[in-house]
Amino acid sequence: MDLQMTGLNRTLCLGGMYVLGFLFPQLGSLAFLIKYLVMYMLFMSFLTMPLSGNPARLTHLWILVANVLLGFIPYLILRPISEEYALIAFITGITPTGIAAPVLISLIRRDVSFVATSTLITNICIAFIIPATLPFIVGSSLEIHLMEIVFEVMMVVIAPFIVSFGIRLFVPRLEIILKKGTVVSLFVWLITIWIAIAKSAMYLKNQDDAPASQIFTIAGISLILCILAFVLGHFIGGKTLNKEAAQSLGQKNIMLTIWISLTYLNPVVALGPTFYLMFHHIYNGWLLWRFSEKNA
Repeated sequence: MDLQMTGLNRTLCLGGMYVLGFLFPQLGSLAFLIKYLVMYMLFMSFLTMPLSGNPARLTHLWILVANVLLGFIPYLILRPISEEYALIAFITGITPTGIAAPVLISLIRRDVSFVATSTLITNICIAFIIPATLPFIVGSSLEIHLMEIVFEVMMVVIAPFIVSFGIRLFVPRLEIILKKGTVVSLFVWLITIWIAIAKSAMYLKNQDDAPASQIFTIAGISLILCILAFVLGHFIGGKTLNKEAAQSLGQKNIMLTIWISLTYLNPVVALGPTFYLMFHHIYNGWLLWRFSEKNA
């Protein structure tokens, strides 16, 4: 399969999951599985991530800072207008680097080790930042206990990290066997999207006062954040690391914040990261197509 079809197929499959989610919202009852599906995807990603040649650079710090600011600044801007939209912007913007970002960078023949390091740094650091700040942002409007969310997020992110690297360092034969199952990750990813969309569709169906304008506004917020993330990453990376930094900041681990939204917030908030997922895959599909055209 060529690069153009890889990007196109992923985008088309993603669009299909959106349609299925709205057509069959009953699958939203399986939302409790998202936590475990996310853990599996993170485990497989950490298992295939390069272990050597990943030195941390000052640029990684700027990516982390920008990642955090992409959550807090839009939140502060939107809070006087709507607390719900502000929360959607926060949870979408602060989402760490996507677990598939190193794969995409390898497809366009750029520095995989740089993006792999960004993935590790942002996912681990933001796994601490989100649970530490979310209870204060949400306030008393929802029942969120600080230690509960800290423990849960740590389990979802840190446990797959420890187990995967433990296997790679001490049981290399098992690593070889497990890597043969990486193809399953794509189907797990698609099913997770289907469940998340279905859960949101089920929630909206029960909200008599949920206008279509609300959905378009959420989509607009996600689109603006997506553009900002890729553009800001491009400038942070400079001439030598512009694509690597853009992917590190623009491609996000959306499954993590969809799970947080569905577990601790509400399905409408989960629409923010869900729409972002569509936008960043549309961009990446175009990026792969452009690369394949230049190297045809």
